[in-house]
Amino acid sequence: MILKKKPLFLFFLIFTLFFFSSCQKAQKNKENYYSEAIGKKGSELKTALHEIIREHQKLPYSKIWDALCETDADPDLSGNVILVYSGWSVSKKWEARGKASGNNSYWNREHIWPKNRGKFETSPGIGTDLHNLKPEDKTVNAKRGNLDFDEGGEIYKDPDGETENRFDEDSWEPRKEVRGDIARILFYMAVRYESEDSRNLELTETVNKSGGTPFIGKLSTLLKWHEEDPVDGFEKKRNEKIYQIQGNRNPFIDHPEWVKEIWK
Repeated sequence: MILKKKPLFLFFLIFTLFFFSSCQKAQKNKENYYSEAIGKKGSELKTALHEIIREHQKLPYSKIWDALCETDADPDLSGNVILVYSGWSVSKKWEARGKASGNNSYWNREHIWPKNRGKFETSPGIGTDLHNLKPEDKTVNAKRGNLDFDEGGEIYKDPDGETENRFDEDSWEPRKEVRGDIARILFYMAVRYESEDSRNLELTETVNKSGGTPFIGKLSTLLKWHEEDPVDGFEKKRNEKIYQIQGNRNPFIDHPEWVKEIWK
């Protein structure tokens, strides 16, 4: 009997050693993730971060639904997602995938940096980067459209309920709880897609309604929001989940202090 059990024991021993070795390696890789950026400032830091985060899994747009159900799941209701602008917790099943277009109560895939600001549409890579995608109610999503981010305007009242968002002819002001989140997403996009595939996404001080240009503002407002709404637990967990799915991280969630080092 002992001889029969020995191979099984050895199997579990090898498996256990392999498991802990893999965990230690993953942790070490995570600790070393930003090693090439440490100590750098300004344009050197921006370039170093670009090189660190530029390689990742490029998901097809059809896979984004399931990914958002993981990255933006309601921590208190596992069957729901949190919508970025409205803040509503809605069923994951209410995604607009394959649903009739007439019902505006479904949630959709919102590009925080609009597709039209750079003309990247939904192509794998820049158009499907999970860091830039969030779930949002279809009508709220449509109202935000391609607007820049800034403060001011009138309260947006959605047919499905009150929101804490404001808008005017050229800008969108999201609710206070996610202003920093949105700023850090845009900081990520400006670094990840700097001079990438003939695109050079840039943050600007100008707000306008023109489409096609790879610029979005308002930079000074985004810097203000970054300070006023610091990184929270939901944002950190989302960053970890995206790292598991897509294979890269948002450095401005892990190191918020680097924002000032690049955009002074």
